[in-house]
Amino acid sequence: MATLHTARLTLRRWQPEDHEPFIAMNLDPEVMRYFPSTYTREQSLEHISRMNALIDAEGWGFWSASTRQGHDFIGVIGLIARDHTSPLPHAPCVEVGWRVAQKHWRRGYATEAALASLQYAFEHLHKAEIVAFTAIQNTPSRKVMEKLGMHNLQEDFDHPNVPDHSHVKRHCVYKLTREEWLNAHPSPSYTVDIS
Repeated sequence: MATLHTARLTLRRWQPEDHEPFIAMNLDPEVMRYFPSTYTREQSLEHISRMNALIDAEGWGFWSASTRQGHDFIGVIGLIARDHTSPLPHAPCVEVGWRVAQKHWRRGYATEAALASLQYAFEHLHKAEIVAFTAIQNTPSRKVMEKLGMHNLQEDFDHPNVPDHSHVKRHCVYKLTREEWLNAHPSPSYTVDIS
């Protein structure tokens, strides 16, 4: 089971101490601006259960992210496999994603942890490509995708799991291939420790 360590962060399996800050993050309307709605407490706990089950099954997934100094919970960042039953574009595929608590915004944490996730996906799991999805209006996440070297496929779609009346129904797709990653990172300038 992989735990990733970057210069400032640890990505790991979810623990009981993560529950309350994750619930609080998902109740924050600013954090959830590009989601159909905030999550109830029960929905957040259900998400943690599902994320841990996937980590247990695969050895990796959407990890709990915390600072290495102070062990402050910052959010959820990592990878998720979408199998052939997924209604999302490019399935089966592996998606990279993140959600960061508001008090940790504008510190580069999402980019740092997502880069570690991509390095793990391409250099350890040998995945051929990684995709990312977000609401078209989500400029902050789209900027992170661009910093990661991902490119917009210009394949906008209506997210099948978002209600038709929602302002975030329309999504975009970004992608990065292993070849593109290795060309951009022949000798990574950052280190990811895996334990």
